[in-house]
Amino acid sequence: MASYLRTSGCAVTFLDISPVRPGTDPSVPFIRVDLRDRDASLKAIRNFEGVVHLAAAAGVPQSIAFPEQNFASNVQATFHCLEACRINGVPRFVFASSNAVVGGAASIVREDIPPSPVSPYGAAKAFGEAMLSAYARAYGLNGCSLRFSNVYGAHCEQKESVVALFIRMAFAGEALSIYGDGTQTRDFIYVEDVCQAIALALEKQLDGEVFQIGTGVETSIRVLLQKLEVEIGRPLRKVFQPPRPGDVARSVADISKAQEILGYAPKVSLEDGLRRTWSWFQAWKESSALQSTSTSNSMAGGA
Repeated sequence: MASYLRTSGCAVTFLDISPVRPGTDPSVPFIRVDLRDRDASLKAIRNFEGVVHLAAAAGVPQSIAFPEQNFASNVQATFHCLEACRINGVPRFVFASSNAVVGGAASIVREDIPPSPVSPYGAAKAFGEAMLSAYARAYGLNGCSLRFSNVYGAHCEQKESVVALFIRMAFAGEALSIYGDGTQTRDFIYVEDVCQAIALALEKQLDGEVFQIGTGVETSIRVLLQKLEVEIGRPLRKVFQPPRPGDVARSVADISKAQEILGYAPKVSLEDGLRRTWSWFQAWKESSALQSTSTSNSMAGGA
């Protein structure tokens, strides 16, 4: 995201609770902050022209297992970000939302479908959408909520989303866990197209409305696996397990509103995106192995 915005001429600052990860551009300013802390958020979020709020404890299963953590990370932190913008006069806000807001209410997800979350994660994202809408109308905050479909791509090595998880398991030689029969569908969007949508949203005058951001292409988990096996060059072991609570059977985004108002147009096909993702993960794995070897040698030399 930072690289994408910087190529457009934007000055970017990272805010994160974790230390800077290896491979992060060292020229990008970094502020370490826990957004669950109101005072820390007010101190950190100032003197900016806009905020892109991507921070979250992501994932439906995790939110069901740890609802209190979900509330702190996805509700309180979002509120603190909005409050910091209001109090410190930051005029622009883009909120990363999710199709989990509508749960399984519809297989083709549109902005006009009433929220019907089936997980604490979806409920937290619904809160963020509603609160941003309120701040836009009550305080004049310029912004929108972008409901991302299933995001994958480079720099997603820590994500628990299906593509990143499958690739990590493939590297480890583990069997891939498939919850359900594999016919469940998702709309897989490459991270570069997500960046495009965010950049477009930052340029518009918006009043807290919601946009679906995906590809509009519905793909089953079985088909995803077939395409991934083509890129990896070998079959992958699979273990089928019962569906998980909170998972929906079908989900694909209707992106017509984003196309019309934002000028959004996804460019990366699933095949091309998987090819780029697999290539990035291979380089990341080699780099991690080299760093591990270097650390081991340093420790041995120090002994």
